Amino acid sequence: MRSRLAMLMIWAGLLAGCGGSLSVLTMAPLSPAYVDESSVSPSLRSDSFSRVMIVPPSGTGGVQFEENLAAIERSFIARGVTVISSAITSRVILDEPGNRQRGESGLQLSEVERALVLARESNVDAVLQIGAWDWIEQDRSENGRRYFVHDKEAKSFREVDRIAYEQSAGSNVVRRSFGGQVLAFTGRLIDVENGEVVASFKIDVPKVNLGDVLTVSYDGDGNVVSESYSWSDDERKDQAATNRAVSQLFDRLASLISNPGK
Repeated sequence: MRSRLAMLMIWAGLLAGCGGSLSVLTMAPLSPAYVDESSVSPSLRSDSFSRVMIVPPSGTGGVQFEENLAAIERSFIARGVTVISSAITSRVILDEPGNRQRGESGLQLSEVERALVLARESNVDAVLQIGAWDWIEQDRSENGRRYFVHDKEAKSFREVDRIAYEQSAGSNVVRRSFGGQVLAFTGRLIDVENGEVVASFKIDVPKVNLGDVLTVSYDGDGNVVSESYSWSDDERKDQAATNRAVSQLFDRLASLISNPGK
C-alpha cells in the first residue's frame, strides 16, 4: 500500500513538473506487417502449385541454406505445399547409365537449369529460385521506419507517412520516428512444365512493424517521462520481432504460391 502511494506521488510530481501536459505515443504492430510488391502472372492466379523445389541464392552455403529452409518448409507444409529438396541439383542426371555426353552437358547447366531438369523427373510443379534473402539496415529501405507527429488537441501522437513527417519539420511540432532492420526477400517462381516465370517476388518485412506494443509518454517539452520498454535496447523483444518477421515472410510467400488469387 505504501509503495503504491509512493508511485502515485511520483506520478503526480511528474504531472506537476510538466504542467499536467502529458502526451502519449502508441506504436502497435501492423497487420499485415509486410510490404509486398510482388508481381503474379494471370496463369498463376488461376491455378496453384502443390509441389515446389527451392533453389538457394547463388553462393549460399549448403548448411546455412538448410537451416533457413526449415522456416520455409513449416510455412509451406501448413498450407499444403510439399517442398522438394534441391540438394541433389549438383548431381549429374543421366538418361541412361553410362551416358557420358549427357553427364558432361549437365555440368554446364546453371543451378536453376539443373533444378528444372530434376524437377521434371520428380513431378515437381514449380521451382522457387531465391534471389536475395537478407536483413538490411533501415536507411537502405523505404520501409524501415515509422513516423509520428504530435497532435496538441488530442494530446497524443498520430502516425503519418514519410512525406508528411518531413513536411512537418520546422513547424514547432514534436516529431518522433522509430526504425529497425528489414527482412528483404526477392525471388521468382518458374513453372516446370513450360519454363514460364509465373511470379516475381519482392517482399519486405520491417522489424518496426512487428514489435510488441510500445507506449511512450512525453511531457510538454517532448521529453520522455515513461515508456513500456526501450525500443532500441530490449534484446528479448528484438529477437521476438526477428522471429515474427521470418514467419510473416514465409507465410506470405506460401500464400502467394498455394492461394495466388487472394
